[in-house]
Amino acid sequence: ILRNPWEKDKAMLLVEGWDEWGVKAGSEVFRYSKELDKGKVVVDWKHLAENKQAVVLGLTPSEFEKLSTSIHEYLYEKYPFLRDTEFGISYEKVDTKIEGIPPESLVIDAYANFRTPPVVVRAVIYNEDVQIISIKEIEEEA
Repeated sequence: ILRNPWEKDKAMLLVEGWDEWGVKAGSEVFRYSKELDKGKVVVDWKHLAENKQAVVLGLTPSEFEKLSTSIHEYLYEKYPFLRDTEFGISYEKVDTKIEGIPPESLVIDAYANFRTPPVVVRAVIYNEDVQIISIKEIEEEA
């Protein structure tokens, strides 16, 4: 943690890492800090590792849980047979702005891997509220 040279009354967190996970974990560490002292930050790394997807997306565990639940419920409604199927969902933060959605919202694409290619559900999170924006059934390339 360094003094901010542009705003002397603020500090900067400098994070270095060799992969996205390490850098993201370092920059998101304050959400998971148990204790904050002038010289150190104490973090429950086990809890952080258990919530790796949330951390990489920049979400708290409760936000990620709401996102996951909303997407699963949406998919079960659209594809009822999925209730009896095990499938994975991978998540990706999308750098885009959507008209009518606050600019500080997070846009997430969720790839539901119950078929090849996957179905993509686009969702927006703002103030812990999840809104499903669209669903896209990707067609196989010939």
